[in-house]
Amino acid sequence: MELLSAPFFLAFSVLRIIFKEIRLAVVGESPGLKSGESVVESEIMMLVRRAIAGAKILLVEDNPVNQEVALFILEDFGLHVDVAENGSLALARLQAAAPGYYDLIFMDMQMPVMDGLTATREIRKNPDFGKLPIVAMTANVTPEDRQGCFQSGMNDFVSKPIFPEELAKVLLRWIPPRAAGDLAWEAT
Repeated sequence: MELLSAPFFLAFSVLRIIFKEIRLAVVGESPGLKSGESVVESEIMMLVRRAIAGAKILLVEDNPVNQEVALFILEDFGLHVDVAENGSLALARLQAAAPGYYDLIFMDMQMPVMDGLTATREIRKNPDFGKLPIVAMTANVTPEDRQGCFQSGMNDFVSKPIFPEELAKVLLRWIPPRAAGDLAWEAT
């Protein structure tokens, strides 16, 4: 028996979800889904919960509505989320936390006091946070905006409005599975 790696298991699970969605499109709806929810949405959320539940996220966002939407989705994934309303408060939270406390930062670009690009450059000056994934979460989606995010030290980019499936992909890309043994799939 061979144990397959967590990334392979995740890819296998996503393919299984897609095939299930196609099958259900042919034969009808699946019981147990929320109104308007697809099998893909339901199973991707379950997969994220299983893989990274309990991960700690720092959400840096000044807009209360955007905070609420992101919090709803991230907490639904089973993640612990702290919110900072600007880059300066994000730096203070990071300085107060132990190195390695946060698994990922979602960073807005335009905020009062300190914007996301400046905050990211400041975070990257500290070697304790050199490998901490920072993901832009912004409505600024031009190629120049993306380039600015990457040049400041961000690792990835999510555009607003936020869609759970896109957020799930980014989370699974940057946060290692919590219990790799739970994700191992035995090949026969």
